[in-house]
Amino acid sequence: MAVLTARTIARWRLAGVLPGDVVSTLLPPGVAWAVALRAALTLEVVLLPLDPREPPAAWLQRWRSSPPVLVVGVAGLLPPAGPWRVDMLPLDRPQPGSVVSPAPLTWNPRRVVARLFTSGSTGQPAAIDLTLAQCRASAAASARRLQEQATDCWLACLPVHHVGGFSIWLRALWSGAAVRVHERF
Repeated sequence: MAVLTARTIARWRLAGVLPGDVVSTLLPPGVAWAVALRAALTLEVVLLPLDPREPPAAWLQRWRSSPPVLVVGVAGLLPPAGPWRVDMLPLDRPQPGSVVSPAPLTWNPRRVVARLFTSGSTGQPAAIDLTLAQCRASAAASARRLQEQATDCWLACLPVHHVGGFSIWLRALWSGAAVRVHERF
């Protein structure tokens, strides 16, 4: 998985992705998502995960308010044409026992690591920025409360465009815990 992540980081750099740029993903939970998350954290971009099951019109609406420089998808899920570049990640399976290792991060607590959209239950969905400090504090509080260890395994059954699903991956990434993916809740 480290090789796939390194190749992804290199492709994104060649595509001109810079720190602070928005990179949107249309990925289900799994290896491709873990690779994109690690690449985004390493390159210090703002990750904008969207629901791959939503119609393209919903993606376009969110991209109007938060334009990406790159849209990441998987085979069979092509984003509509736009001013962004497209990167397709393979749906590779990790080797048994493989774990995503923590990404080296520059400690800038105000750095936005992700932009998630609310459900819009009382109106239009709104973009919410999550900073590195917020994500680290949430992961640290969870680790303390649950006495989390690197030998633990998180069940990922929530979509990654939701804060609950997104948080599972960050907690596992920073603690070294494994993630077991379940197709849906």
